[in-house]
Amino acid sequence: NLPDLFYMLKKPQYSNGKLNLIANIDNITKNKKGKISLHVTNSNLYLKELGVDSDIDFVPYIASLEANIDNNLVNFIADIKSKIANLKIKNSKYELNNTKLYGNYTLHVEDLNNLKFLTNKELKGNITIDGKYSYDKTLYVDGRSDFLEAKSVFDLKDNLFSLKSEDLAIENITDMLLYPRVFNSFSSL
Repeated sequence: NLPDLFYMLKKPQYSNGKLNLIANIDNITKNKKGKISLHVTNSNLYLKELGVDSDIDFVPYIASLEANIDNNLVNFIADIKSKIANLKIKNSKYELNNTKLYGNYTLHVEDLNNLKFLTNKELKGNITIDGKYSYDKTLYVDGRSDFLEAKSVFDLKDNLFSLKSEDLAIENITDMLLYPRVFNSFSSL
C-alpha cells in the first residue's frame, strides 16, 4: 500500500493506492543489471498534501513504470493517467552515479474544463504538449504545442518560465475562456 510506503519514508500521504513492484536485479554492487516493473492502481492523489487549494480533495489515477538497469544507467518509460491529464514519460534515463535525470514527455489534457479545480474558471478545448525534461541539481522543462492553433514553445529553467507563441488568434482565446466573440486579431508573444 502506498500509505505504508509514505509512512516508512516519513513523508506526507500524497496518495493512496495499491503498489505492485517487481524488481529483478542481477548484481546490486558492481555492473548493476536488472529490470523493474511498477504499477499503481486504485489510487488517489491528495491535492491538499501537494499544496493545491481546491474544491476537490483528490484525483483518481493509475501509473506504471518499466525500467532496465545496465551498469549505472536506468532506461525507463512511465505513464500516469487520470481524468484530468495523461502524462507519458518516454526515452528517459537516470544516471545512478551522478543522479542526473533526463528524457522526453507528452502531456495531454483532453478537456480543459477538468482543470477548473485549479483555474476556478470553466474552459473549453484541449492541449497536447511534447517536450524534454532534465534534472541535474536544477529542473529544466521545455515544451512545444499547437494550443489554440498557435505555434507555442516554452521552457522552465532556474525557476524562470519563458513562452513564445506565434499567430495566436484572440478569437481562439475568447472561445477557450467561454467569452463572447467581440473582435479578432492575431498576436505573438
